[in-house]
Amino acid sequence: MEMQHRAGEDTVIDDYYIPKGTVINSNVWAVHNDPTLWEEPSKFDPTRFMNKDGTLIQPKPEYLIPFSIGKRMCPGEILASVEIFLYITCLLQKYRILPEEGKIHDLNDIDIPLVALTHHKLTFTPR
Repeated sequence: MEMQHRAGEDTVIDDYYIPKGTVINSNVWAVHNDPTLWEEPSKFDPTRFMNKDGTLIQPKPEYLIPFSIGKRMCPGEILASVEIFLYITCLLQKYRILPEEGKIHDLNDIDIPLVALTHHKLTFTPR
């Protein structure tokens, strides 16, 4: 869920008139699942954020908004990104993470937003 915003003054954006006091919600799900912005948006594809040489696209696309948008976006975005990076790095330093022996998992069937990945069994082998 995104934090609601309220228009502080009468505003016109493109052809839309937004009166002062209007409650505004940013629909992050719609933006992240818009096929005009993302090729196959429901497909798990981290490479969509990489250049051909494997480096991350910088700056990130303006329509990638997992921490909301505007002046009141989540102030913890940088902290969360660093913590996730460190957590995954620590796991990968200590373990080889592989699918359950004899199983091949199709990562394209993942619907990330609200579902835990309980049906993907993994083996963590200490390095």
